[in-house]
Amino acid sequence: MIPHIFISYAVESEEHGKKIQHFVKKLRNQGFKVFTFDDMRFGERITRFLEDIEKCDFVLLICTPDYKRRTERIQSGGGVVNERDIIISSIITHGNELKIIPVLFSGDWSTSLPVWAVGKKGIDYREESEEELMYFVNAVNKYVDIREMEEVCEEGICRTFTVEQVDGTLEKYNIVSAFKLIDTGEEYIVYSDDETARGENVIIYVSKIIEKGDNAILTGIDDETEWKIIKNILWKLGMNNDIDN
Repeated sequence: MIPHIFISYAVESEEHGKKIQHFVKKLRNQGFKVFTFDDMRFGERITRFLEDIEKCDFVLLICTPDYKRRTERIQSGGGVVNERDIIISSIITHGNELKIIPVLFSGDWSTSLPVWAVGKKGIDYREESEEELMYFVNAVNKYVDIREMEEVCEEGICRTFTVEQVDGTLEKYNIVSAFKLIDTGEEYIVYSDDETARGENVIIYVSKIIEKGDNAILTGIDDETEWKIIKNILWKLGMNNDIDN
């Protein structure tokens, strides 16, 4: 999955605008899908465009004294104020604290960070530090790597799929999880038939998904290094059951 990032900023000087454009370009060069208010199409309603903030993995706040002043206005209306309302609503409704990240462009944290974002860890980009930028890029990639482990069970009810065995018989399994490794692009599925080992843990299986035409083939994981990576991912997901592949 390509990380989607929305950048919230206040329109200020021409120099400030160029710095934002340069920042956006650097993020896009890292493979991120980056959106700003400038991407709004003619004829598009601002409310519809701002709804896309909800769908983004991250929202970056370009913090300056002017951004703080504008986003702390009580009244609604205006691009950056509308963005603020959507962002705060997202935090309250979904608890998406980690997706909102401040980026210090000028001033200092006390003069540039809005009161509704106080206490958040952010990026100090006043000197356009490449080190700070790469620290953020690596953190995003690590976070998205975990998010890629998309849980497909909802409210305790697992979806199922059927596998045709070599002898032609059909076996039904419960899907526990599915994820994709960003580095390799390989996709994996975690599943179970509810069989238990030693009368305690449910045995879960992990297979690599190979697309073949309209069908998918499940294969085992033979490479030891690859298997260590997968087991580490399962551990992070809290799957300490008996695992096979």
